[in-house]
Amino acid sequence: MLQKLRLLSATLGLLAVGAFSAEPADDIKPPSGYRQWFHVNTMIIDKGSPLFAGLGGMHNVYVNFDRTPRAQEGRTLSR
Repeated sequence: MLQKLRLLSATLGLLAVGAFSAEPADDIKPPSGYRQWFHVNTMIIDKGSPLFAGLGGMHNVYVNFDRTPRAQEGRTLSR
């Protein structure tokens, strides 16, 4: 019985969270060719960080390889 109650509570919690969706940011336009960029890092800046006030949240970092010095020298991504 306790397991069913937990399952019901979790389901209701997920439905409640899903009901509050984020507003779209229609004014943000990604750069052209961004789908070929490489994901290099993910950072989570939480309340324990001194950077939280200005940068709090999750950040994904991508690199446009074509613009790096390695690519401009004609080298590849392999080491």
